[in-house]
Amino acid sequence: MAKKKVKASKIEIKKLPNVWELIKKTWFEGTTFWRPLTGLLIIYALLYFVLVMGLSFSSYLQNPLSTSTGGLSKTLSTIFAVINTNSLTDGTQSDATVLIQFLLFLIASLAFIWTLRKLQALKKIKLRDAYYQGTSTLIPVILVSMVLILTVLPAIAGSAILATALQSGASGIETLIVSLISGLLLLLSLVLFVMLWPAFYIVSLPQTRPMQAIRAAAKVTKKHRFAILRKMIMLAILSFVLLFIILLPIALAVSVIVPEVAFVLLFIVFGFCHVYLYTLYRSLL
Repeated sequence: MAKKKVKASKIEIKKLPNVWELIKKTWFEGTTFWRPLTGLLIIYALLYFVLVMGLSFSSYLQNPLSTSTGGLSKTLSTIFAVINTNSLTDGTQSDATVLIQFLLFLIASLAFIWTLRKLQALKKIKLRDAYYQGTSTLIPVILVSMVLILTVLPAIAGSAILATALQSGASGIETLIVSLISGLLLLLSLVLFVMLWPAFYIVSLPQTRPMQAIRAAAKVTKKHRFAILRKMIMLAILSFVLLFIILLPIALAVSVIVPEVAFVLLFIVFGFCHVYLYTLYRSLL
């Protein structure tokens, strides 16, 4: 009994790496294995360009917004428009296009996760194997992804309630109450997502069922959920700030190439976020 209590206390006091440590580990992984990871990103970018963007990219380049010059406000508008995924596809996405984006994201993510597992085990890989073997668990990953999408429903409901209250001209007290309810629903969505998020990585393991992954995710994130949430928020802020810092001087100097630079940067951010989150996931085990 004493040994069990000691083991339990060790699990309880286990600390996760801070954001700076995660960034350093992410940088180390990215620079050490940059060749295969870059190859995966190039394949993903090519597939996205061909299957999602197609000819719409050339029409986007002719959009006045992407070539607007003069004034900080126009520059900021250009950056925000380019960062928006809909802008990169001329803002006219059909349901089929959205589905293709979703599937490509999952396939590239599985290839990235499979590659990281093999590289960290110091095994040699081939890029084709990453997409062939790494996507063998696509169906379970889709099911887990649907569960993760469902965690966003409370936040959507809260935003809808708040928008309705604002449009109906509610009083100050009513607006305050609705805002508090919306904030709580948003917090609920964030906590649910953080609680189940590792299931995306767990279910990518062979012969792992979605419910097993979900239960395991809830277990490994116990007592760490708010710490994980802080690290995810910092990742989002860092990604946005880096995009802004890189794109702002380019937009001010040579705004015509902003869409192409943003297209490349978004895939780099995709890779960085995956390595960061996978490192965070491994620290929970």
